[in-house]
Amino acid sequence: MALLRSGKPRKLRMPIIVPDEMVYGTISATDEKKLDVEYLLDLVENILLTATHDVQRGTPEQNTEFRRPDSSFKSPSNTIKQISIELVANTAQGDKVKVEKTAVTILNLLSSYSLDAKLALSLAALAMEIGEFWRLKKDLTDQSPLPKEFCLSMAILKFESTDIVDQKDDQQQKPIVELNNLIMLILEVTKSIFELEKLRTQYTSADVPGLLTTIRKHVYGTITSIVACAAQIAYFKSHEGQTQDLTKWIEYLASVHEDLEKHIRISEQQMDILKLLISTENDTHLLHINDGSTTAGVSIDVLSMKDVLLIISCLDISDIDIMNLQKIYEGIKGYKHYKMVWIPIVEEWTLAQLQLFMKLRDQMPWYVVQMVSTIAGIKFIKEEWHFNGNPIVVLLNQQGEVENPNALPLIRVSGMEAFPFTKMAEDAIPHLENWLHLVAKHIHPSMQSWMEEEKYIFFYGGTDQHWIKKFQSHIKNVDLGKFLKDGEKEGSTGIESVEIGTNEMGFWSIIESLYLIKVHQEEVKGGRGGDETLQILQKLLSNKIETNGWGILVKGSNVIIADQGSNISKALKKLVIKLQSEEENNFHEEKFETIFQEYHKQVADMFSHSCQINIPSAAANIIPKTMKCLECGQVMDTFISFRCTKSSTTNQQNSSANNFKIKPRGFYPCYPPYPPYPPYPPYPAYPRYPRYP
Repeated sequence: MALLRSGKPRKLRMPIIVPDEMVYGTISATDEKKLDVEYLLDLVENILLTATHDVQRGTPEQNTEFRRPDSSFKSPSNTIKQISIELVANTAQGDKVKVEKTAVTILNLLSSYSLDAKLALSLAALAMEIGEFWRLKKDLTDQSPLPKEFCLSMAILKFESTDIVDQKDDQQQKPIVELNNLIMLILEVTKSIFELEKLRTQYTSADVPGLLTTIRKHVYGTITSIVACAAQIAYFKSHEGQTQDLTKWIEYLASVHEDLEKHIRISEQQMDILKLLISTENDTHLLHINDGSTTAGVSIDVLSMKDVLLIISCLDISDIDIMNLQKIYEGIKGYKHYKMVWIPIVEEWTLAQLQLFMKLRDQMPWYVVQMVSTIAGIKFIKEEWHFNGNPIVVLLNQQGEVENPNALPLIRVSGMEAFPFTKMAEDAIPHLENWLHLVAKHIHPSMQSWMEEEKYIFFYGGTDQHWIKKFQSHIKNVDLGKFLKDGEKEGSTGIESVEIGTNEMGFWSIIESLYLIKVHQEEVKGGRGGDETLQILQKLLSNKIETNGWGILVKGSNVIIADQGSNISKALKKLVIKLQSEEENNFHEEKFETIFQEYHKQVADMFSHSCQINIPSAAANIIPKTMKCLECGQVMDTFISFRCTKSSTTNQQNSSANNFKIKPRGFYPCYPPYPPYPPYPPYPAYPRYPRYP
């Protein structure tokens, strides 16, 4: 009907002023008394459709669908009669109608019923009043088999007036049309409340913010509108011929209907997205849940009206990521509207992959998409969320909107401190500049205390074990005592050092996550990649897979030098030679880092550099168009490279469980120009041989 068309949102303002405290204090949701509200509404709809179509001597349309009554249904007739008494008693002739007072009385009468039952019973009482009113009106206006005197006598006793029978012009029919419009709106609003209440009770918890409050408020408003309809009928019965204007009530109910439909669309939108990502012919037991006490399959509908963390990965998800996600699962247990779901991305299953899937699933207490399910949304996940094989955690809100396309870096770095894992929470991380504190626990158990003591610390790594052994020997030969005055020489005078292995996934996952967060923050701020922390993280990630090692010298939480291993090692060797050649302590006027920085600069200037920055594949969608060399500032060439991570070992961390995994990396090499080749000497002249005759 025209009144239900969507347009400019209307304000939810009742024609009467009712404080929210009165609404929430009066209406309550209990389930002490059970009632088949769906069937009761069918009976009510049969009555209202007939009565409202009888306006201006009309008849119900041929395509009107009526519900077949079931005589076995036990009607709550006593309760309906009690409500009818309240409707009639508070709208008696000569009294000023107090709509809010009547509504409160009815709600108190129905305090033991559920929200939808309160509404269904109130509407049933109104249907009884309207049905009786219009039936007698029809008997007076149509050819009735009953004697006219009988019908008039009944009308006089019931209505006290028969003026309504003679109302034929448009002005006289207007109150009746308004009443019918309001009744149809009440019926539509009731259906929407039933649908939303079903979603709330079946798929969600009562703790969903705002949903229960919305339903309570609209149930109260609809019952108040029912009282207004009853008051209009009371005006029709009186001899005065006066009626109330129902326009404001119609506008209010139309706005309520729009608001309810919006909530329903939100729920359907979220479910549509989830069903696109996770589809199967029979989704009755689509999700697997292992809560420690039971292992069962459940429907995807349990995710309706929830904030959902979608864990999307291949079967090579690391144990460290699972451990981090387990902490998040424990942390959000108190938030009933948050759920976690793992969607394994496997295009072709094998027996080995099935066994690995079962092993991983047993480690996850949250929802897991069943292995037998068809993942129809792989293309969507790749194109919209840039999934390329690396694990991501997509945060969907209750409206089905993406709050964060990848919350995994945030979870790795800050854990539950970053809850609720939105982009706003990511931008609010205050300690990115002190990133060493974030990775300290993943480097060495004593790292945190060393940093607090402002010690010099070398942490280094690489794949060349020969270089690592030489580097370790250089560190042992550095005597910091030569940089201290006699009164300052207390305790150890050595440098602390920690080797970072290439397989220490905790360290590297934190570094990569910090890089992704930092890149996003720079993108938001419009930065050009000149941030010092970002450059250090880039160097670390670039040197992770290189044969040559890498090293970083820090003091406390400050990075002094970060460079490739050869430069660090050469500078350290020069310093060791200098220290060993000086018998007397003549360095106490200068700091160790100052001397080391000078030697490092000499080495860096002496040798040509080859700068290569490898962008993690998870950041492929935000690769900058150009990037300058971190050493000389020259704009570097851009390449795209592909690397297979499949290993011959059985280590899960280094193996790739999916065949389609591609890891694109932004590859920015910067090489010094080669000198021109010298010209080749001229070829000697060949002797001429005589021609044959």
